Amino acid sequence: MVLDRSTDQFLQAAEAARPPGDPPWPPPLRRRSLLAQPAGPGPGVSKPTGAYFNMGTINVQDIWVDPKNGNNARSGLSESAAKRTLEAAWNMIPEATVLTSRGYRIRILPGRVTEAMVPGAAWGGNWWSNRWGTPRAPIIIQTAGAVGSVTIEGANVFNCSGRSARSAPPLRRNLYFIGVKFQSGADNVFHCELCTNLLLKKVTVSGICPEIAAWQPSPGGQPMPAVCSVQEAVKINQGTGIWVEDCNFGYGWNAAFDCMVCQYGHLLNSRFHHGGYCAFVKGGSAYWVIAGNEAHHCGDQGISSGQGTGINYMIRPWLTWDQLDVKIYNNYIHDVWGAGLGVWGGYDILMAHNTLVRVGCGTPAQDLYRAAIDVLYCERGCAGDQPADTRLCAAQGSRGSWGPVCAECQVVNIPCRNIIVANNLIYNPTWYARLGAFQVLGRAQSHSPNSHLPTYVRTDDNLRIRGNVVWQAGAGSGDVLSGGGCVSGNLACNLTQILRENYFNSFVPMLNASTYKPAASGSGKYLGGLARLWRNLPAFPAWAPGTGSGTIPAGTLSNAVPRDRAGVARGVAATDAPGCYVAPARTGGSPAPTPKASPSPSPSPKPSPKPSPSPSPKPSPSPSPKPSPSPSPAPQPTGEFWLPDGQPYAMNLPASMRHIWVDPRAGSNANSGATRGQALRTLAAAYLAIPPGRALTQGVHIHITSGTLASQDMPNYWEDLRGTRATPIVIEAADGKGTVAMENMNLKDVRTRIDLLSLVCCLACSRTHVLLRGVTAQATACPRYNESCSTHETIKFNQCKGVWLEGVDASGADDNAFDCVACQYGHILNSRFTNSEWGVYLKGGSAYFLVSGNTIANHGSTGFAAGQGTGFEYTVAPWIQYEAYAVKFVNNIVRDIDGAGFGAWGCYDCLYAYNTLVRVGRRSHVIEVKFGQRSCDNAEDVPICAARYRAGGWGPTTHVTDEEHSVKIPNKNVYIVNNIVYNNNMQSQSQHLTVDSPLPSLNAPHLPATVHSDTNLVFKGNVIWNGPPSMDLGTGGEACSSSNPTCNTAQLLRENAFNTIRPDLNLTSFQPLSRTGALATYAGLWHPIPAFGAWDAAVPPGPAVPAGMLANAVGKDKAGAARTASRHAPGALLPPAA
Repeated sequence: MVLDRSTDQFLQAAEAARPPGDPPWPPPLRRRSLLAQPAGPGPGVSKPTGAYFNMGTINVQDIWVDPKNGNNARSGLSESAAKRTLEAAWNMIPEATVLTSRGYRIRILPGRVTEAMVPGAAWGGNWWSNRWGTPRAPIIIQTAGAVGSVTIEGANVFNCSGRSARSAPPLRRNLYFIGVKFQSGADNVFHCELCTNLLLKKVTVSGICPEIAAWQPSPGGQPMPAVCSVQEAVKINQGTGIWVEDCNFGYGWNAAFDCMVCQYGHLLNSRFHHGGYCAFVKGGSAYWVIAGNEAHHCGDQGISSGQGTGINYMIRPWLTWDQLDVKIYNNYIHDVWGAGLGVWGGYDILMAHNTLVRVGCGTPAQDLYRAAIDVLYCERGCAGDQPADTRLCAAQGSRGSWGPVCAECQVVNIPCRNIIVANNLIYNPTWYARLGAFQVLGRAQSHSPNSHLPTYVRTDDNLRIRGNVVWQAGAGSGDVLSGGGCVSGNLACNLTQILRENYFNSFVPMLNASTYKPAASGSGKYLGGLARLWRNLPAFPAWAPGTGSGTIPAGTLSNAVPRDRAGVARGVAATDAPGCYVAPARTGGSPAPTPKASPSPSPSPKPSPKPSPSPSPKPSPSPSPKPSPSPSPAPQPTGEFWLPDGQPYAMNLPASMRHIWVDPRAGSNANSGATRGQALRTLAAAYLAIPPGRALTQGVHIHITSGTLASQDMPNYWEDLRGTRATPIVIEAADGKGTVAMENMNLKDVRTRIDLLSLVCCLACSRTHVLLRGVTAQATACPRYNESCSTHETIKFNQCKGVWLEGVDASGADDNAFDCVACQYGHILNSRFTNSEWGVYLKGGSAYFLVSGNTIANHGSTGFAAGQGTGFEYTVAPWIQYEAYAVKFVNNIVRDIDGAGFGAWGCYDCLYAYNTLVRVGRRSHVIEVKFGQRSCDNAEDVPICAARYRAGGWGPTTHVTDEEHSVKIPNKNVYIVNNIVYNNNMQSQSQHLTVDSPLPSLNAPHLPATVHSDTNLVFKGNVIWNGPPSMDLGTGGEACSSSNPTCNTAQLLRENAFNTIRPDLNLTSFQPLSRTGALATYAGLWHPIPAFGAWDAAVPPGPAVPAGMLANAVGKDKAGAARTASRHAPGALLPPAA
């Protein structure tokens, strides 16, 4: 049981430490006076539904903070007049004043807000208090740069709800934190007390706990260390309306997230890790949805409803049950020493459709709960040892509470009622939960000092355990039930019923070996359509929690879980499954082994012949079948295509264009669409107004006002549109970047010039000249790459010419953030690609691309790849030999990649220069030069593959889908020069580089019998800091041998810096720290970079291929600064100017 220190104690300690002569701390509002508050959540605070918090319409004054270059003497009203400290900005907000007409948004430029710069620093502490926003006029603390670019050294927020001893119920106050990071070694990194409508959106809170970071749970091993100075990463007390979305909280010896005495809130699509408990709500908390999260590497429990609380901290009327109306579903919980899920003294608690992997392995003798799922009593005490504590607890007792009435009294056991544990997947492949699958404590004395509870209480009153699948390994793995509860006389829950209505080691579940999602084939039993799954979960009985402490507002009785963690609809009997994901549909055929993870990434699945739309999170009609990308040769490029030169695409907007308006909120499809006042409501209606199948004689400009276009508002398939340069089709967010959300977009046979400006969409396209400028393409419910994503690719192009991306932000996919197959002529400039398995690749004969000035981060297999693996039938002539031609990857920042930072797979004339790679290669190596892979994916397409071969292409002429029999595509003329690799706090697993050794081509006579990956491979001028000096170079095979004049071990060591120069790199801006430091003075640069030799891409008998850009000069850095003789360095950014 954990009891909490009060805010009064914190204030008393701070006041005692105040130097003589300093002004006193602001007088606190006394928390304990709140015990007499009447019931009610406050106006405008509503029960959670699983949907994200809606800010609605707001009016705010921006206040700017620049922790690096600001000045508190400035006004703070513009970026150029930014203040330096957050305290100065906070003090511009009126104190103890209800904001009605205008709120405040503090926008913080990238940097670190130290303890000396936070609110309360002038008082010698950290104290954010008495600022009272409202729904229309909130207070917002937000990064002005990328998410996570601002680090704040802790926050202690107090009374941002406007409560007082004589107030009515807590008012609706609104305080939002967006995109910032909190980090410190304090007791609580982020602490908030008496807050109402607190929103934490895309916020990271991280305790400085190196002792915890290295801990791993193991059977019989050591418990998680409790020596860290951080008790909780996030601690919230007595809050109303706590909304946590897309966050990352971790590193506290007691908990990553602790919410005590909190009503109305949700935890959605967030990550909780490295805490004694991953996350819990307790102490009379009520009305919560906890869904779509990942919880891992915790000691006592994963996600817990309830725990233990002092009765003197609780508020009326929630003085009885420890929690009420908490719904925990669609969570992925793994690597927890104690129970994956727990409920302690709860009423109306749902724990359904969660996936638990490697949980409950700890030793019972260490007095911690070790079943996979626990149903327990809450032990309630009276915190403190002062006479005042006893008076408060006695006063609570007079109000009908369940709890002791004195500090010395025995703790009271709080029972459970109406608990549903249904359709969870418990998978312990290498250990077993020490106390069985379920621990349900038996009948016990309540120790109630009054008649508010009966003498004996239960945890299994209307407890339902049904539809769960349990697989555990090892001796004792068959243990089902412990704790003494669910006795034979309990008709709702008893051992016979549990064995009959669940699966216990009945079969090994068929799962993906790395993601633990249900699989469609492989070893084990398919999880779709299990007979014992509890479909149509019943609602809870009529609300009756008791009225001893006042009438408790009713919770949500319905328990439907209509979608899985990835947003896929449940309810299809054949695929509905236990755990947080539905099962993929079975496709027939003999089972294949479940894929195993390997340290070296293998080629991703080849592109489907049907570009599939990203799934919508809302129900929508099933899409009609789409035509596949044409395998026939594309027309030869003419003067309408050009080689990229780094300049923005010159968009033509003739005055004669037809304008069509769409208003997703207030439009009507009965309107003309000609003006904003006559706007259509759906984009589908606007699409139908564009003449199909012929070249347009008048351009079309579609203006979309702010709002959301759901899948039913979109054309099912954008097809057969014919814009021209003189008559383009333009789709634009009329109210500015990011004001329009579109659930998905698919373009097929859209011949020329579609311009998408400032939209939010997931997009696939096949044809010519598409511009994406200022577009955000974000898959929903994808908190981490390769997990929880029903979206396969965020942006997908097949067989297009003229693909131009500028200022795009694409994220969230289980495969690619950006995937371009058989595309020629284009650029990707100043964009951002995050959170997918593969970041960006151009393959399948893609050619003539400039990829420059981008940020590529948080991916699995690789950050960027030119080439990879493609079905022969998807290539287009004449680009039917190499996987990639004339691709230049320059001035990019690539960071936090598990696989290689970048790679070349079957490339001709590809340049990788002046890139900065940070924290890459954890799986194996940091840079890779590999063979491309060419298959023939579909048996019905074998004639097409054979025709490609007869035309001189490189690929199989029979049905080939595996890597072993695929044709190996060599590299020729790959330059990797003047890059930085800086693994500052990690290292690659085994070596610096991977260069494939020679292999049989399997494609003679078009290719030699043996092909090479390192023909004219040049690796010069790179600075690599990665692991110890003994780290293997990675060229110990037959590649880059001593006979290779351009790449061999002696040359690599001579013309690069492998662990001899530590980059002096700013890890926030990724710029060298000094104009005189190690990077600025590095003498090994290859400069000027010579041009490639004469174009010779076509290997007889292959067709002639248009020439690419031979010049390789990179005259400017990512920020546009000129590279000169006096200011030059490797990497994407130059050192600071003199």
